[in-house]
Amino acid sequence: PTDTTNYNTLTGVSAGNFIIQKATPTATLAVNNSPQPYNGSGQSATVSITASSVPGSVANILTGGAATQTNAATYPVTANFVPNDTTNYNTLTGVSAGNFIIQKATPTATLAVNNSPQPYNGSGQSATVSITASSVPGSVANILTGGAATQTNAATYPVTANFVPNDTTNYNTLTGVSAGNFIIQKATPTATLAVNNSPQPYNGSGQSATVSITASSVPGSVANILTGGATTQTNAVTYPVTANFVPTDTTNYNTLTSLSAGNFVINKATPTATLAVTNSPQTYNGSGQAATVTLSASSVPGTVANVLTSGAATQTTAGTYAVTANFVPTDTTNYNTLTSLSAGNFVINKATPTATLAVTNSPQTYNGSGQAATVTISASSVLGTVASVLTGGAATQTTPGTYAVTANFVPTDTTDYNTLTSLSAGNFVIQKATLTITATNQSKFYSQTFTPNGNLSAGQFTVSGLKGLDSVASVTLSSSGYPAGSPVGSYLITPSNAAGTGLTNYNITYNNGMLVVNADTTMLTYTGATNSPYGTCTAVNLSAVLVDAINGLPVGGATITFTLGVQTFTAVTDSTGTAKVTANVTQSVGGYTVSAAYGGGATTAPSNTSGPYTITQSPLIGPLAGQSLYTGPLLVWTSSSTNNTASVTLSTTLTNSDCGDIRTSKVTFAMRAPGSSSYTPIPSATNLPVGLVSPTVPNVGTASAIVQLSTGNSTYTQFDIAVIVGGSPNNGNYSLNNPAYDQLVTVAEPGKAASILGDGVVDLNASYYAAGYLATGAGGSASAIPSGTNNYLKVQAGVTYNKSFTNLQGKVVVYLNTYNKPDGSVDTVLHTYLIQSNSISGLTAPVPGVYNFTGKASVIDVTGGGSVSVDGGATFQMTTVNTGVTYNNTAFQYGGIQLQVQSKSGNVWIAAGWNGTQPQMKQQLNNMGGVLGN
Repeated sequence: PTDTTNYNTLTGVSAGNFIIQKATPTATLAVNNSPQPYNGSGQSATVSITASSVPGSVANILTGGAATQTNAATYPVTANFVPNDTTNYNTLTGVSAGNFIIQKATPTATLAVNNSPQPYNGSGQSATVSITASSVPGSVANILTGGAATQTNAATYPVTANFVPNDTTNYNTLTGVSAGNFIIQKATPTATLAVNNSPQPYNGSGQSATVSITASSVPGSVANILTGGATTQTNAVTYPVTANFVPTDTTNYNTLTSLSAGNFVINKATPTATLAVTNSPQTYNGSGQAATVTLSASSVPGTVANVLTSGAATQTTAGTYAVTANFVPTDTTNYNTLTSLSAGNFVINKATPTATLAVTNSPQTYNGSGQAATVTISASSVLGTVASVLTGGAATQTTPGTYAVTANFVPTDTTDYNTLTSLSAGNFVIQKATLTITATNQSKFYSQTFTPNGNLSAGQFTVSGLKGLDSVASVTLSSSGYPAGSPVGSYLITPSNAAGTGLTNYNITYNNGMLVVNADTTMLTYTGATNSPYGTCTAVNLSAVLVDAINGLPVGGATITFTLGVQTFTAVTDSTGTAKVTANVTQSVGGYTVSAAYGGGATTAPSNTSGPYTITQSPLIGPLAGQSLYTGPLLVWTSSSTNNTASVTLSTTLTNSDCGDIRTSKVTFAMRAPGSSSYTPIPSATNLPVGLVSPTVPNVGTASAIVQLSTGNSTYTQFDIAVIVGGSPNNGNYSLNNPAYDQLVTVAEPGKAASILGDGVVDLNASYYAAGYLATGAGGSASAIPSGTNNYLKVQAGVTYNKSFTNLQGKVVVYLNTYNKPDGSVDTVLHTYLIQSNSISGLTAPVPGVYNFTGKASVIDVTGGGSVSVDGGATFQMTTVNTGVTYNNTAFQYGGIQLQVQSKSGNVWIAAGWNGTQPQMKQQLNNMGGVLGN
């Protein structure tokens, strides 16, 4: 500052930047490795500095803008000049360095003519050239044959062509490459030459052939004729002739040398001669025979040769043969042999054979037509055949008889052998034919008379074996079964005494027929009942009437079988043909077929008839005498005073008063409005099965169901309970709906029952006696329950409410020993059954000291430690009376038990006490302390 006295000097104060920029050098670059030949790989330029303002080096060389180039071409080259002092000098980029040239490569190739030589054809021809070897792929072009596109005359021509590489970018084309020679050879003409002065006769002097051109492919002339290889020939011979064909155009066609021109013949001279046969005639002997010939006269000396008898050395067969022979002159060189001179005839006469003939088809049976013998040769001296067979002097014979037979023997070789005529061949026999007459089988009924009719037209007999126009008009027919009343069976019908035309030509066989006497047909008509109620014992009348259908009379004493469904009954017809039976029909309700059948008798045939039959529901069912139909409780308590619903075991005991099976009934418990016949089924108590109380008492059954009945808003309600049996045609075999049998059942709200506990025993053989499928015969000598305390019924109960009195818990278990099987039959093995509750329906105390338990139970056979399920859904009812309580006027010192277990099908498994209609209370024995409630 100016005032340095008062102000400090500021040192090092920033005043901005002072820039010294880099200088830009100059440089000249040049490519130093161009040109380069194409080599198929990438190539790059190398660049050097030819001048620069400062030292430096080259970098980033680009050849045509890339690091390398492959194809032949001229590429501009650039590079960077990088000064050594990069601090003060800029790098020059993209400086041009000239061009980098990749020149085309020159390939190698070997070419060859592939269509030489060719024959001269008068037209221009050219070579074709192929590549035999090359350094790169290519093709051939610009082929020149002798310097031109084509050549015509026969000669040898040098061939050149260009090799054009496929890659013309990188390779040069090779031009004028030698491909060898193309040769056009002379053509070979065709020519036909012929001798034109042959033959010539032998004259003892030399003679030569003359030759002309008969055809040629080009113009020409004949030269150098040779006859037998020489200029002339003298002796009589055939000489081959050759000559040359010289074409006018010898430049392009070859001369044909030694062409055959045919033959030049010098013929022999012909002499004269006369010949004659000297050994004819001869007889045929099966061997070849020849004529012998002699020379009668001749113009020159000579001999006889080549004697031919009808053209052959010998002849065998009989005949007249012309004979020829040759006259052979002594000078055979210049004189012809006279061949095939006639010498006359040579005769061979026929021989006479021997033969024995025999008839081969005798005897024959008469057939109503002409028949002829057939004859064969049994022996002959030569082969031959039979002809002109005559049977009794004629071609055929018809009637039975013995006929003499003659025939001719015709030798196979009729040329050399004579035919033998009318030789005896023996006899030809025509025997009588067999005529069969058979009585036709007939039938009639026992009470009918059969009338025979022996005329053919009646059809009571048949004829077989008649020939031609022969006929049978009638026969006599006999049988012991023809009269009425002949016993039923089979009888012979005997034919005899045939009459007709031509029957003398036959041996007649009579075959018996059969007459069957049948029992008279019958007609059975059902006249009995067509419906009845189920279980009717003896009130159904079945009846039918049997009539002989042939004579219309009733058939008495006949057994008639009636069938109704699966039941059968029999009855015997009276004098009116009527059979009656009173039937016990035990089948179920439904539609059936009732039929009546007659099995036939000695003189009457079986017959049958049928029709529909209906079994309706039976009304004969109800309570036991003096008992109620409804056997369930009349007063039922709900489970508590706060519960208005009670589990009620509805039950009934039924008996039927007919012959039916009470188990085929169905029970429905219903509610009925007072004074009405209509009812409302209780849904859980409909169509219940009815089971037997005891399998030995088939007409007493029970049915039960546990239902829920409510008091509604009252403390008690009364229900009119109706027991309905049947109700529809498909609902059992019984029907019952009687309001008089209805019972009033009261459902009321009781005091609380907390539990039923303890163990108790009951003697099943003590009164009231036990009943059911597992307690047959209880209380009697046939009881299935063994006596003794070890075999008492044992009851174990442990059922109680929870603290809130909302759910029952526990179960009741029962053991009993019995010889009964589950089907009620008695076994030899003592069975132990376990009955155990598997669900609880209710536990109530209708009065103090009395407790009702209801539920479902399983019945299991545990004999010998096993476990076999018998029933898994049985109905279980038990009422107990506490110790010292009097109930229904009976004091129970150790308590009481009333117990019943009923199967799903309605049968009673066990009722500890039974009064005939329903379970009864029994005394508990002082063995275990008793089953007690509270």
